Amino acid sequence: MAAGDDQRVLFPRNGQVTLYGDRLAIGGWDGRADLVLRLREVTSVWNEYTDLYGRFVGGLLNSGRPLILDTVSHGEIYLMTDHRRILETTNNRTWARLLKTWLAS
Repeated sequence: MAAGDDQRVLFPRNGQVTLYGDRLAIGGWDGRADLVLRLREVTSVWNEYTDLYGRFVGGLLNSGRPLILDTVSHGEIYLMTDHRRILETTNNRTWARLLKTWLAS
């Protein structure tokens, strides 16, 4: 129920996402250290509703779809980038495009 008011309830980590040529860093992953994913650790990137995170939670706008990374080392990672609570929008679509280009490099 709380996620209906604010999606951040489902995303307990809060940090900056930074893309480098050879790695992706997700800030403050365990409260202190960044989670660093090398290019070879990320197998796919997608931006879709799933059974775990559907339209009811994410909102009717496509901007509410989660950014999902399939990784070798950590399984599926769901992200909400630059989440804006009032509008329930994110930059997930932009990040999905960037990361897909990165994976293809």
